[in-house]
Amino acid sequence: MEVKNIEANEAEEVLKVYHSCVCQHQKKGFNQWDENYPNLPIVLNDIKNKWLFGGYVANKLVAVIAITEDEPIEYQTVKWSLDSAPYYIIHRLCVAESWLRKGYAKQLMSFAEDYANLKGRKSIRLDTYSLNEGALLFYKKIGYRKTGVVNFPKKTASNYTCFEKLL
Repeated sequence: MEVKNIEANEAEEVLKVYHSCVCQHQKKGFNQWDENYPNLPIVLNDIKNKWLFGGYVANKLVAVIAITEDEPIEYQTVKWSLDSAPYYIIHRLCVAESWLRKGYAKQLMSFAEDYANLKGRKSIRLDTYSLNEGALLFYKKIGYRKTGVVNFPKKTASNYTCFEKLL
């Protein structure tokens, strides 16, 4: 899989990958993503800031990750290991349904860690839906440590587990 920045002309393809994830989540009874999130303005903002990266197989976009500095205000209540060291935040990691179970999520996370190291970041932070047992296990398996739980005002069905990995 090749990983590179996503360009503005690929925004619709990104939305298709996200829609695939929405369908996956809905099949499992999760409601953290829906027809309103993630959306085109979020995708375009991530592209504008050069935060959005895609995983490509034979030039086809099969996975997406946002490596950002966009920290939710809710993270202020979490006990992070490194409060003052520079870090990145992972948002919207997604692998299209037909490309699951091929190691692409792990490859994108490895890319994010290498990218963060290259940019002088000392850790990566993220959150995931607390009812998504597969995601919780995935992040633990690749070395992320649970740091707390947050709630987002518009997402009331469950809370979100926060993770951190020191680099």
